Amino acid sequence: MMTSHRVTPPLILLIALGVLTACDKPHAPLVDSMEQGGALASAQPAVVEVKEVEGEPSFHYSPYVLKVNDNNTIFDTISFKDVGVNGISTEERELLYEIIAESLSTELTADHQLAMTSAVVYDEKNLDPSNHLSCGASQLYVDFWRSEKRWGYSLWSGCGDEDNFAWKEIKYRPDPRGDLGMEITPLTRDIITTLRQANERKCYQKTC
Repeated sequence: MMTSHRVTPPLILLIALGVLTACDKPHAPLVDSMEQGGALASAQPAVVEVKEVEGEPSFHYSPYVLKVNDNNTIFDTISFKDVGVNGISTEERELLYEIIAESLSTELTADHQLAMTSAVVYDEKNLDPSNHLSCGASQLYVDFWRSEKRWGYSLWSGCGDEDNFAWKEIKYRPDPRGDLGMEITPLTRDIITTLRQANERKCYQKTC
């Protein structure tokens, strides 16, 4: 694993450091730019501006992480970073993060091919950006975002660009009853499908 994390520290910290490493940038989602051709899985991320609510950062770390039991020791921790679900309240945000973690844990444990079990752990230290300046060993990083029409995610096995082994968007369908679990399930199931494909290839890098 590399020893520098890909996460952007807060603005004050950036000014103090004066230097951005390759791992220290947020990855902006492609927002509604893939309407033609239905090419959701193969498209590459475009450079777009992520609009922020005044005083609100462009990304947030989830305090909910997955502790994974993996017979193949691929990774033992899954962490989450919101890089583009802005304009929601603090209460809605925390609920969203908890449901994403719980949903992915359920789908991961149910997948017999991956042969992993997991449990959701609340770790308040993950909320502090200063705790994300280096990569953890055997860790999977999940960046996710949501626009009016799409969920998106990228998967990282480490800090560098070559460690970004997946980038994908899928359709977002709001549940008429407001059931967040129903809205999130397609996202987490798609992440599991991507992990299964990576596991079959034994490849958790952009190129292998």
